[in-house]
Amino acid sequence: MAKAYSPYLQPKLTDKISIEEKIKKSIKVGINGEWKADAVNIFQHNLRPLIMSNVDLAYEILKAKKEEEIESFFYFFFHEIHPQYKSVPDKFDSIKLTDSKFYNLIAIGHEQAIKDSGH
Repeated sequence: MAKAYSPYLQPKLTDKISIEEKIKKSIKVGINGEWKADAVNIFQHNLRPLIMSNVDLAYEILKAKKEEEIESFFYFFFHEIHPQYKSVPDKFDSIKLTDSKFYNLIAIGHEQAIKDSGH
C-alpha cells in the first residue's frame, strides 16, 4: 500500500505538488497507518523530515482532524522497531506552548509507539 503513496514524498516526482498538499496526503496515509519492514518504512523515513521541517503547517492541517486521528497519525509517525525518538522531539515545543491538548495527543501517540516497539 505504501508504494502507491510514496511518490508523494519523492522530490523528483513531486516538484509540482505543494508542500501543503504533500503534508495533507501524508497525514491521510499516516492516520491508521501501521509500521512494517517494507515500503511503509521508506514512507516513514521520508515523512519525518517533511513534518519536522513544517511543524506549523502540519499542526494547522492536523488540528482539523478528530483527536483519535491525530493520536493515530503520531503513533504511526513515531512507531518503528528501533525508535529514534526516545521522547517527543523539541521541534514540537511550539505546539506544547500554544496548544497543550494537541501536544498531549502527540505525546500519547509517541508513548504508545515506544511501548509497542518493545523498548
